[in-house]
Amino acid sequence: MDMVVAAGKSRKNVDAFILIPSDAKTGIDLLLQHRSAAGVPTDNPYMFARMNSLTPLSGHTELRDVIKACPQLQHPQDITSGSLRKYVATVSQVHFYFVTNTLMKALICIVVMRIVRHVGLLCKINFVT
Repeated sequence: MDMVVAAGKSRKNVDAFILIPSDAKTGIDLLLQHRSAAGVPTDNPYMFARMNSLTPLSGHTELRDVIKACPQLQHPQDITSGSLRKYVATVSQVHFYFVTNTLMKALICIVVMRIVRHVGLLCKINFVT
């Protein structure tokens, strides 16, 4: 597993620590290899970059476009970037609950607390040994 330190939001001045599992790293490497073929400039520093531009993709705009492209959705208004962030924070906490290695729990605790603080939820973590 690799860890990347990315710049956090400017108003918080906090770095974002991102854990990347080996299978995800393989996919990321594949994306990086084919950036130029997709029209992404080589000097664009963003992982999720716009084609023919030096700016990043806008996650909520892309999510909205995907939702519009799926007319069979029953409740498209319920799929928002905010609900997605809350879901990721909740799943991260559930995953933390089932981890047994104490050192790994400590690392996950740091990551989950940063995710939860970013999402704006309250965080209460109990170690289960």
